[in-house]
Parts: sequence; structure tokens; C-alpha cells
Amino acid sequence: MIEKLLKAHFVHEHEKTPPKLRDLVRLSSFLGIEFSEDQLHLMEQINDFYLEARYPEQKLEFYKLCNKECRENYFKQILDLFQWLKLNLKY
Repeated sequence: MIEKLLKAHFVHEHEKTPPKLRDLVRLSSFLGIEFSEDQLHLMEQINDFYLEARYPEQKLEFYKLCNKECRENYFKQILDLFQWLKLNLKY
């Protein structure tokens, strides 16, 4: 959902198709928004989790690393980032 918001803002700002990237930090660099270090760090972690969860051989390791408490914590942080993006992206 973060990726989609970033790409929607890219389309609005640049009036062209966004780059075919999944790297949230790189996507955010194309936008005229200043992100905090914490937000950029969270986007780096989301990138890592996406890659780890996507590939079957790494799924088990991902599940071992991210227990229920971990998931709830990241879910809250991601939701906070999502809300912040909605407020700060100019449409």
C-alpha cells in the first residue's frame, strides 16, 4: 500500500508512468517530499521484508524473525506512515 501511494503521487507530480521499482526509498527520492530518517529506515525494512517474504526459500526465515509482536509493531508503523503519506502527498 505504501508503494502504491508513492507511485500515485509520482504520476500526479510527473504526469508519466512511475518507474518499475519496488524499492520504496528510491521511489520516495523522486518525490518532492522530505522524509524523516525514521521513515526512510522503515521503508528500508519494508523492502527487506518484501524480498524475504516473496521468495519461498526465505519465507521460513522470515517467519522465524517476525513473530506476532513484531508483526503488530510493524503493522502500526506502516499504518502510521500510510496516514502520514496521505496527509502529505499533494493531489
